[in-house]
This record gives sequence, C-alpha cells and structure tokens, in this order.
Amino acid sequence: MKKLLLGFSLLQVRYAFAQPVKEMNPKLGSLIDKTPAGEITWNKQLQACEAFFKKADDMGGYDKLSAADKKRYDKCSEDEMKGYWDAIGDGCSWYCGGGPDSVWASSSLKPMAGLNYKADNAHDLSYKTAWVEGVPGNGIGQYLVYRFSAQAPRITKIIVVNGYVK
Repeated sequence: MKKLLLGFSLLQVRYAFAQPVKEMNPKLGSLIDKTPAGEITWNKQLQACEAFFKKADDMGGYDKLSAADKKRYDKCSEDEMKGYWDAIGDGCSWYCGGGPDSVWASSSLKPMAGLNYKADNAHDLSYKTAWVEGVPGNGIGQYLVYRFSAQAPRITKIIVVNGYVK
C-alpha cells in the first residue's frame, strides 16, 4: 500500500509542474521549394560567402570592413547554415531549451531502400528526412507525440512541414 501511495504522490507532483495541454489551430505558412536548381544556387551563394569571409579575415577582420561590406558580411552570417536541406528558423528553438524527452508515433512506414521513416525524423532539422505514417489509406488519425520534461520552457509555436520535401 505504501508503494502505491508513493507512486500516486510522485504522479501528482509530476503533473503539478507539467504544462497544460493546449489545442492548436494550424495556419498555412509558406510553401517550401527545395529543387535541384535551388540547391545549386544555394551552394554558389555559400561559396561566395565563404570567399568573402576569408577576404574579410585577410583585411583584418570585421571592424576593418566598409559599411557596405559589413552589411554583406551580416547578410552572409544570417543565411549561413550547414546545408541546403537544413530546417533552421529564427530565434531559439526547443532544442536550445533542452528538446523533447522522447518522440513517438502512432505508426511509422517500414524502412525501405536504406531510408527510415521513424518519428525522430520529424524533429531532426532536415528537410531530407520525414516521419511517414505506416497504416493503409490516407493516415487519418495517425499522430506524433512529443514529450517534454515538466521543467522545459513553454512551447509557443510549432512549425510543421507537411509532405516529404525531399
């Protein structure tokens, strides 16, 4: 009986600090165009920015640049990403706040051709991967669950990319 009461008490404490569940009403954002031509253009821009960063270093650093060059440098710094397929937004994401404790899905498509479609893909910051539900039909009723610790920062916005962008 003591174990049961202790378990119930811990459960109460856990939920006393948890965030309330909020119903979300999605809004259509912008369309993402990830084409082979776009990737080529992005890579050329990245190479130009890297050459410009080297030039700035050779000139003595940021403080030695003209106002126009500082503007160009800042623009390159804002646009800098690891790759064309990265999904990075403005500001701090839930990753810098600790990220989810776990992610799971009601179903996932079985791996094929060396690719997997697991729930973790839905938050790996890459447009090249995807969670794909794994039931026959249109997937109606399938879902993802993100679990956060009770001490995690409050989530104020979630951006979902619908479809397999790759």
